[in-house]
Amino acid sequence: MKNLILAVALSAALVPTAASDVSGPKKIPVQKPEQTLELGPITVPINEAVPVKFPDAIAGVSLGSPYVANVVVHDKHLMFITGRAYGMTSLHVVDEKGNVIATTTVNVVGVNETRLVVNKGGSDYSMQCAPKCKAAPDIGDNTDYVTTITEQATILSKED
Repeated sequence: MKNLILAVALSAALVPTAASDVSGPKKIPVQKPEQTLELGPITVPINEAVPVKFPDAIAGVSLGSPYVANVVVHDKHLMFITGRAYGMTSLHVVDEKGNVIATTTVNVVGVNETRLVVNKGGSDYSMQCAPKCKAAPDIGDNTDYVTTITEQATILSKED
């Protein structure tokens, strides 16, 4: 199952009938929910997941940019949002009838107090310093640095 679940509830109005006019655009009736949940902006630390609970059942979610954040629906009332890249994107949640029950923005930020970024010759080199400083490449770091650390991590993960 892919981490990003995109679901769109389609109404029967989208299915053309034999009597419908196929020459022009179709008007689709928009169902407005009786109540839309006000979430306010959701702040998610990069590379971390934040749980979001809903009182009503969730049928699907849509993100404006899956490059900024990722959503996994755990069950009908709980989903997790993971920060993938710094930035902001929109989030829309629909119910089983296709009504938008929540809409908000997701802000992905870096809020780690133990992170150190060294700038050397105009390039950034990120480290995690708890308890000792170790390489922890991040978005925007020197490309060679990120590649080297990623290759080393891949080699280490293959060892038994």
